[in-house]
Amino acid sequence: SVFSTNDGFKGFRCPMKQVEDGWVPDFTNRYFTEDIPCTVAIYKGIADMVGVPTPAIDEIMIFFQQFMGKEYVKQGSLCGLDVAETMAPQAFGISCLQGFGVSLEGVGAG
Repeated sequence: SVFSTNDGFKGFRCPMKQVEDGWVPDFTNRYFTEDIPCTVAIYKGIADMVGVPTPAIDEIMIFFQQFMGKEYVKQGSLCGLDVAETMAPQAFGISCLQGFGVSLEGVGAG
């Protein structure tokens, strides 16, 4: 598969830690503590601003935030208690594309 033959994925393993009965995911690993608030939340935040549904991102964030002791997504929006800890636009008070200096005027016009 692409994951087993791509050099970029060599050495990549799911972060795990050993416990008494075996192994469990290590939710304190940077794959969770950095990638979710610093990457996934940005995509979610921009999608929220333009009204694009993100069911897969929502599912991922809601699932993992419970193990991280965080609340980023609440009722389908990036508006949980810990949004300020993310790199999403909403953490910086930006709630629309105009906050980036972007206009959608004429986009999609044929």
